[in-house]
Amino acid sequence: MTEKKYHIEADSVQETLVIPLYGRKICSDLYPDLFYDPLSVKLIDQLDYDFAGKEKKMEGFFGKFGALEVAQRQYDIICEVKNYLLKHPYASVVSLGCGLDSAFRYVDNGLCRGYNLDLPDVISLRRKLLPAGEREENIACDLNNHTWMDRIPSEDGAVFFATGVFYYFTVEQVREMFRKMALLFPKGVVVFDACGRTALKLMMKTWVKEAGIKDVGAYFPVEDAAELAEWSDHFASVTSKGYMTGYRDISDVIGPVYRTLCRFCDDQFRMQIIRIAFTEKGKTAEPVRPAEKKKNILVRYFSQTGKPEGTLGKMMLAGMNSGHAALADWGMKYLKNIEPEKIADLGCGGGRNAGVLLEKYPGAHITAADHSALSVSKAKEYNRKAIEEGRMEILEADVSALPLNSDEYDLVTAFETVYFWPGPQKSFREVCRILKPGGQFMIVNESDGRDKTGKYFETVSDGMKTYTEEELISFLKETGFSKAGSIRHPKKPWITVIGIK
Repeated sequence: MTEKKYHIEADSVQETLVIPLYGRKICSDLYPDLFYDPLSVKLIDQLDYDFAGKEKKMEGFFGKFGALEVAQRQYDIICEVKNYLLKHPYASVVSLGCGLDSAFRYVDNGLCRGYNLDLPDVISLRRKLLPAGEREENIACDLNNHTWMDRIPSEDGAVFFATGVFYYFTVEQVREMFRKMALLFPKGVVVFDACGRTALKLMMKTWVKEAGIKDVGAYFPVEDAAELAEWSDHFASVTSKGYMTGYRDISDVIGPVYRTLCRFCDDQFRMQIIRIAFTEKGKTAEPVRPAEKKKNILVRYFSQTGKPEGTLGKMMLAGMNSGHAALADWGMKYLKNIEPEKIADLGCGGGRNAGVLLEKYPGAHITAADHSALSVSKAKEYNRKAIEEGRMEILEADVSALPLNSDEYDLVTAFETVYFWPGPQKSFREVCRILKPGGQFMIVNESDGRDKTGKYFETVSDGMKTYTEEELISFLKETGFSKAGSIRHPKKPWITVIGIK
C-alpha cells in the first residue's frame, strides 16, 4: 500500500516549512557527527513537494553550507533549552512557529511539557505527520494574538524558542509579544535566532525569493542584541552568541574555507542566538552586551571579487563557480551562429565557465586568463584534464595588456568581470585586437548598472564599477567593434552584451 502524501502549498509561507526540514535531512547525510535527524527523512518521504530544485541547490558550495547552518542553529537552540531544564525540570517547553520541527523530542527529560504553536494549516499538517506525544500538545494559533499564552502553564517556569520564525515579524510585533511574555512568565526565557540587516536582505533576495514566497510582509533584523533590553523593565538579561561558532567547535569536521565562512557569518552578518531572561516585576534589566564587532571583514571579503588572494580569496573562488553558474549558462544561450576554433575567457575566476565553453564547443581550444595567481591555480585544478589533453591553457595576465596574438580568436568571453577592469575602454581595445574580423566578444553581468544590489556591492568591493548595457555598447563602439547589442533577463537585472569586430 502506497503511503499517503501530504501536499505543501507552493508560493506561500507554508513552503518555508520545507527549507529547514530539508536542510536537516541534508546535514544528517553530510555531517552525521554534527547533527543526525532520521525523522526528517521520514517526513520528507510523506510530503507532496518537488524537492528536485532544493536537491540541486544543496549540491553546491553554498547549499552544503546552508545545511550546516541549519544544523548549527538546531543544535544551539537545543542546548539552550536543555540548560534551562536543568534548573526548571518541570517547565513548559514552547516551540513558537514550530512548523515540522521535532526539537521537543530531543530535549524531553520525562518531566517537562511541550507545546508546539503555529498557524492552523500548519498544525493540521503537523497533527498528521507529527502527532503529539505524551506530555505534548499541538496548538493552532496566530502568535500575534496573545491569547495562546493563557494555555501555557507558568508556575514551573517556561522556555520559549523559535528557529527561523521572527524574520517574518515586524519589530513592533516581536516587542509586544516579548513584553507580554515577560509579564506572564517571570521565571521564563525566550531563545531565538536572528541576523543583521545585510544578511536578512540577502536571505530574502535568495532562498525566499527563489522559493516563490510572496506573502511575507515584515522582517525583523537585529544588529546588537543588547538594544532589546530597552524593550521592557521585566527583562533580567539579554545575551547573544554567534550561532555558527558560539556553542561548539566544529573546526575538525569542516574545511578551512567553511571555518572562515562560519566566523564571517557570525561576526559580520550578526548571525546569533539571542536569549532573553524574564524577571520579577520591578527589577530593571541588566543586559550583557555581546563582544564588540571585529574589524569589518565584509569589505575585505567582497574586495576579493576583483582579485582573490589568501584565505578569503579561496572562499570567494569556491563560491564563484557555483554562485555564477546560472548567470553564465543563461548568457551562453545567446552564442548563436558561431563555431569557434579558438576562445579566450578573460577574468576566468575559478575556471568553471571555461570548462563549460569547452563542453559547448568540443573542437575548440580555450585560453583562460586572470590577473589573480590564486584564480589561475584554482582554474588549473578545475580544468586539469582539459589542460593535460592540450585543449586548454590558463595564464596569469592583465586584460589591458594581453600576451596573446592579434586577429587569432573567434570568441572572447567575460563573465562577471568587467566591473573590475580599470578604464574598460583600454581592455576592450585589447579584446578587439586579439579577435579575428567578425569575431564576437560576449560580456555577461549580474548587474545592469541600475539595481540596488549592484550599487551596494560597489560600496564594499574595492575598484568595482557596474555599467548599464548602454554604457557597455558605447565602450564597444568606441574601441573598434562594428556592431553591438544587448539582451536583458526578463525577471532579473542580468544583461548579456555582444560586440562583433
